[in-house]
Amino acid sequence: MNRKMVQYIGEGVLRALIVTIIAVLIFSLISNQIAISQSVTSVLFIVFTMLSIIYGAVIATRKINKNGWVNGLLVSAIYLACIITISKLAGNDNTAGISLILRIAIGLVVGMLAGMLGINI
Repeated sequence: MNRKMVQYIGEGVLRALIVTIIAVLIFSLISNQIAISQSVTSVLFIVFTMLSIIYGAVIATRKINKNGWVNGLLVSAIYLACIITISKLAGNDNTAGISLILRIAIGLVVGMLAGMLGINI
Protein backbone atom coordinates (compact mmCIF):
# COMPACT_ATOMS: atom_id res chain seq x y z
CA MET A 1 0.00 0.00 0.00
CA ASN A 2 1.57 3.24 -1.08
CA ARG A 3 1.26 6.69 0.37
CA LYS A 4 -1.36 7.87 -2.15
CA MET A 5 -3.62 4.91 -1.38
CA VAL A 6 -3.42 5.65 2.34
CA GLN A 7 -4.19 9.30 1.63
CA TYR A 8 -7.23 8.47 -0.51
CA ILE A 9 -8.58 5.95 1.99
CA GLY A 10 -8.15 8.55 4.73
CA GLU A 11 -9.95 11.10 2.59
CA GLY A 12 -12.81 8.64 2.03
CA VAL A 13 -13.12 8.03 5.77
CA LEU A 14 -12.99 11.76 6.54
CA ARG A 15 -15.65 12.55 3.94
CA ALA A 16 -17.86 9.76 5.30
CA LEU A 17 -17.52 11.15 8.82
CA ILE A 18 -18.38 14.65 7.61
CA VAL A 19 -21.51 13.36 5.85
CA THR A 20 -22.53 11.59 9.07
CA ILE A 21 -21.99 14.71 11.17
CA ILE A 22 -24.03 16.86 8.78
CA ALA A 23 -26.85 14.29 8.62
CA VAL A 24 -26.97 13.93 12.42
CA LEU A 25 -26.98 17.71 12.92
CA ILE A 26 -29.86 18.15 10.47
CA PHE A 27 -31.72 15.26 12.11
CA SER A 28 -31.15 16.83 15.55
CA LEU A 29 -32.61 20.13 14.40
CA ILE A 30 -35.65 18.38 12.96
CA SER A 31 -36.17 16.12 15.96
CA ASN A 32 -36.19 19.14 18.28
CA GLN A 33 -39.28 20.37 16.44
CA ILE A 34 -41.03 17.06 15.76
CA ALA A 35 -41.44 14.07 18.04
CA ILE A 36 -39.74 11.08 16.41
CA SER A 37 -39.95 7.58 17.86
CA GLN A 38 -36.85 5.68 18.96
CA SER A 39 -37.36 2.98 16.32
CA VAL A 40 -37.40 5.57 13.52
CA THR A 41 -34.32 7.23 15.00
CA SER A 42 -32.47 3.93 15.09
CA VAL A 43 -33.31 3.15 11.47
CA LEU A 44 -32.29 6.65 10.37
CA PHE A 45 -28.90 6.33 12.07
CA ILE A 46 -28.30 3.06 10.23
CA VAL A 47 -29.29 4.73 6.94
CA PHE A 48 -26.96 7.68 7.67
CA THR A 49 -24.13 5.26 8.42
CA MET A 50 -24.62 3.21 5.27
CA LEU A 51 -24.95 6.27 2.99
CA SER A 52 -21.78 7.71 4.53
CA ILE A 53 -19.90 4.46 3.96
CA ILE A 54 -21.08 4.33 0.34
CA TYR A 55 -19.99 7.90 -0.27
CA GLY A 56 -16.57 7.48 1.36
CA ALA A 57 -15.83 4.15 -0.31
CA VAL A 58 -16.84 5.37 -3.77
CA ILE A 59 -14.73 8.53 -3.42
CA ALA A 60 -11.65 6.60 -2.27
CA THR A 61 -11.99 3.85 -4.85
CA ARG A 62 -12.52 6.24 -7.76
CA LYS A 63 -9.28 8.01 -6.87
CA ILE A 64 -7.28 4.80 -6.36
CA ASN A 65 -8.92 3.12 -9.38
CA LYS A 66 -8.06 -0.49 -8.45
CA ASN A 67 -8.89 -3.11 -5.82
CA GLY A 68 -12.36 -1.67 -5.28
CA TRP A 69 -13.67 -4.17 -2.76
CA VAL A 70 -10.49 -3.98 -0.66
CA ASN A 71 -10.53 -0.19 -0.58
CA GLY A 72 -14.23 -0.15 0.24
CA LEU A 73 -13.65 -2.64 3.02
CA LEU A 74 -10.81 -0.54 4.46
CA VAL A 75 -12.83 2.68 4.31
CA SER A 76 -15.82 1.05 6.00
CA ALA A 77 -13.73 -0.69 8.67
CA ILE A 78 -11.88 2.50 9.64
CA TYR A 79 -15.10 4.54 9.50
CA LEU A 80 -16.94 2.05 11.72
CA ALA A 81 -14.04 1.96 14.19
CA CYS A 82 -14.18 5.77 14.41
CA ILE A 83 -17.96 5.85 14.85
CA ILE A 84 -17.92 3.13 17.53
CA THR A 85 -15.08 4.86 19.38
CA ILE A 86 -16.85 8.23 19.29
CA SER A 87 -20.07 6.57 20.44
CA LYS A 88 -18.34 4.88 23.37
CA LEU A 89 -16.54 8.11 24.35
CA ALA A 90 -19.87 9.94 24.27
CA GLY A 91 -21.25 7.44 26.77
CA ASN A 92 -23.51 5.47 24.46
CA ASP A 93 -23.53 1.93 25.84
CA ASN A 94 -26.33 0.78 23.50
CA THR A 95 -23.80 -0.30 20.90
CA ALA A 96 -23.08 -3.78 22.19
CA GLY A 97 -23.91 -7.38 21.50
CA ILE A 98 -25.54 -8.86 18.47
CA SER A 99 -26.86 -5.50 17.28
CA LEU A 100 -23.32 -4.12 17.06
CA ILE A 101 -22.02 -7.22 15.30
CA LEU A 102 -24.86 -7.02 12.77
CA ARG A 103 -24.25 -3.33 12.10
CA ILE A 104 -20.53 -3.94 11.60
CA ALA A 105 -21.18 -6.86 9.24
CA ILE A 106 -23.67 -4.84 7.19
CA GLY A 107 -21.31 -1.87 7.12
CA LEU A 108 -18.40 -3.98 5.88
CA VAL A 109 -20.50 -5.60 3.16
CA VAL A 110 -21.85 -2.21 2.07
CA GLY A 111 -18.29 -0.86 1.98
CA MET A 112 -17.10 -3.71 -0.23
CA LEU A 113 -20.04 -3.29 -2.60
CA ALA A 114 -19.55 0.48 -2.72
CA GLY A 115 -15.87 -0.06 -3.52
CA MET A 116 -16.83 -2.30 -6.41
CA LEU A 117 -19.33 0.34 -7.53
CA GLY A 118 -16.64 3.02 -7.35
CA ILE A 119 -14.42 1.11 -9.77
CA ASN A 120 -17.25 0.78 -12.28
CA ILE A 121 -18.53 4.36 -12.22
